[in-house]
Amino acid sequence: MTTYLLLCVLATLCSSSLQISNVDSPNYIGAVVHYHPITEQSGDQEVTEVNALNYRTIIKKAASYDTDIIVFPEFALSTIPKDGPKEKEFNETEFRAHYRDMASHIPEPEEGVVICDTDSKYKRSLKIISCAAREFKIDGRVLAKTSKTNLYKEPGTNVRTPPRVSTFRTDFGVTFGNFICADVIHKWPATHFVKNSSVMDVIVTQHWYDAGAFLESMEVQAAWAHAADVNFFASDYSDALAGGGGSGIYAGKRGPIVTHYPFETDNALIVAEIPKLDSRRQPLQELRPGKSFVYVFDRTEVPTILGEPSKIDYNLSGNWYNLQLTTSQLLQPDQKSSHVSTICDRGLCCDFHVETSYDKEVVAKSPDSKQYRYHLVALNGVNEFSFGEEICALVSCTSDSLKDCTKYFDESSDVITPMSIDHLVITRRANMEESVLYFPETLRRQGHRALNGGSDFAYLASGPNDSSLLIMHLLKPQSELATFAIFGRRFDWDGQPPSAPHDWTSTVLNSLSSLWLVAILTAAGSWCYTRR
Repeated sequence: MTTYLLLCVLATLCSSSLQISNVDSPNYIGAVVHYHPITEQSGDQEVTEVNALNYRTIIKKAASYDTDIIVFPEFALSTIPKDGPKEKEFNETEFRAHYRDMASHIPEPEEGVVICDTDSKYKRSLKIISCAAREFKIDGRVLAKTSKTNLYKEPGTNVRTPPRVSTFRTDFGVTFGNFICADVIHKWPATHFVKNSSVMDVIVTQHWYDAGAFLESMEVQAAWAHAADVNFFASDYSDALAGGGGSGIYAGKRGPIVTHYPFETDNALIVAEIPKLDSRRQPLQELRPGKSFVYVFDRTEVPTILGEPSKIDYNLSGNWYNLQLTTSQLLQPDQKSSHVSTICDRGLCCDFHVETSYDKEVVAKSPDSKQYRYHLVALNGVNEFSFGEEICALVSCTSDSLKDCTKYFDESSDVITPMSIDHLVITRRANMEESVLYFPETLRRQGHRALNGGSDFAYLASGPNDSSLLIMHLLKPQSELATFAIFGRRFDWDGQPPSAPHDWTSTVLNSLSSLWLVAILTAAGSWCYTRR
């Protein structure tokens, strides 16, 4: 029996006189849903059925905005029950038993089945969604099936072998690829769409747990969209108390079009006008201001949140990521404004040039206030999730200690920002022929939003594949920067034991040679981006 609908996507599949977008349109309207599900059975209705009825409400709202495609999050239909504030922990037998009761056969797309018109062969929740799709003036047939390849806390779940590469084409002329949650940071199937010239619009549906400093939802979504240079839709399960992340729509290297990170549990529809891309990944029209927005449902429209909505635990992600694995250097902007360093970790050397300004008068006026500190870090190894990583980064911290560089001050704290990062360049050498994908990761603390590529920062690679120079350059001063990193996912190291934490202080070298090379490349106009 097929695992129950982890990905739910509705898109136009047939012509309609009311349809706004068509094959010749330079854009289309897309939406992602930030949804907090009902997690416990209500009367005689199954959890999946109650959530499907909420989906129907959301679909109707999306249709009122002439939306062409809408994406729902992972695990939001057949959800995980709660155990107090946390999600219930299952062993393998319990997990399979729980989902067996909610599972439904899902027809193959080539069968052309319209579930809305069928008998009781399929779960009622599927039928509700299929019928609701007619709000989009389509018939409600299954157009694609996706199987999750890289699991997290899903004991007893089968993984399809070989993994399914899922795509579908719409009648408004766009082919979409899609995958689920943690697949985004693994080699397969996500990298298939990085190299695939025929798929330039990609969907990920998630139940993500933020893990600072490098695996927070908003930075990962924007970074993957930049690396693949695709229109990217990310729909996330809303659960602030459990460290749930945010949702957004991204325009490849140009960065976020619209994002939603509410800092508390809610239900929202994120809508944007998305320019189509040509064969060179150039937009057919420019992004238009005012054509994207977030609609937050009230509790009468989508009644899934009881009592006061849960607030985000700012330090929950600090329990996930161990920066003691890195080699690091603390910035001291109150002592000097120029910081030029080379930091090496297990054979990887990262060159940093940071220019800062520091307002001592702000500190003098609020001597008891808190302020963020910054570390420069390098990592060449395997993290505690057994992921291979190559990282050169600047990260913010709530103290001088590296262990606090995955944390944030809570909203009740009196926080000042006397420091501004006025100039920042990170460079490193990389062998692009190895089993690795490089992402430019950025995150602002304010709004929890990634920077915009091209206007806020530049990320480039130059030189031969076996010795490329990777360069990441901050283009505008920032006082709320949380993360700025060249993040490499080293896939061939996955599954190895985590690297040993350092108990020594690295030798940090002053280095100008790489920065001179950056200046030469800029003057010569010889930037290029080498894609593996």
